[in-house]
Amino acid sequence: MSDSAAKGRAGAIESRVEAGVLHLTLNRPERSNAYTQPMLQALESEVERADADSQIRCIVITGAGERAFCAGADRDELQERDWMSVLKLTSARVFRRIRGAQCVTVAAVNGAAVGGGMELAAACDIRLAVADARFWLPEPELGLLPAAGGIDWIPKLVGPARARELILGGARWDTQTAVAAGFLSEVAPTLEALLGTVAKWTGQILRRDPEAIHLAKKALDLDSSGSVEAEFALLAQALLEQSRES
Repeated sequence: MSDSAAKGRAGAIESRVEAGVLHLTLNRPERSNAYTQPMLQALESEVERADADSQIRCIVITGAGERAFCAGADRDELQERDWMSVLKLTSARVFRRIRGAQCVTVAAVNGAAVGGGMELAAACDIRLAVADARFWLPEPELGLLPAAGGIDWIPKLVGPARARELILGGARWDTQTAVAAGFLSEVAPTLEALLGTVAKWTGQILRRDPEAIHLAKKALDLDSSGSVEAEFALLAQALLEQSRES
């Protein structure tokens, strides 16, 4: 990728590179930016490409429009999924890849982050949001689990008690609650202001030594690789799917 406004589109993922920052936009606003399998594969490919380019130091992920960051998995694809596919859940693999990126990853939450959308935000190193963003995990209402990172990462970000509110109690968080819980780093009053907040944070990141950042990320993520919680969540999800099929 070049460093000068390189643009592309793959599987409803818009990409551009500007001054060392790869900007990725989930571009399905008519479906609240719910992700499909091709979109997940495109996200993974973009992260791989960014990590291979020493000029790219930061990845910003956001959604198109003003209503939603990401509504999670596409409902039509969920209907077609069987229990065996859950054991190799694409979103879990891709979100782990985002979490393990050499680049610093920033979620610019421009609206509701629901289910897998909240898990995608949780996979990023830093989370910023517009003031009217909302966060919740509806999977248990659908007989599912937040198995793409929710059960693993969210308790580590906000603590077990707050995670139980979300996963067991069905709590819906506004940005004030998400900041208090430690899920968000900063909230901007408007979408335009969010862009400025993102620029401020990426500027700070780019001023830091890349090797120091890379080693710091490795150290911070030592407890995230091969997580028992992640493996259990996928197995439990598969069992739920199997019980519905039988």
